[in-house]
Amino acid sequence: MCRDHTSRRLTAPSQKDCVVESVHFLPEADAERVGWKALARVVSDIAAMGGTPTACVITLILRPDTSVECSTLISGIQRCATDF
Repeated sequence: MCRDHTSRRLTAPSQKDCVVESVHFLPEADAERVGWKALARVVSDIAAMGGTPTACVITLILRPDTSVECSTLISGIQRCATDF
């Protein structure tokens, strides 16, 4: 929660960010590292606003021919959530 100094009430910060293949990571990148990065980008923005993240939505954009192991991707997301 963050304090809105203009109205003196607490607000919940939110942030969204896409992680795009060939822009934010290479196609051959390890899926666990991609998952970690996808969450870390948003968590760091919320922390910079003085907030504490309580939930997340991950947006990952891949080429149609890309194959990714979802459990490995989720493992990276979970590792990042534990780290922060």
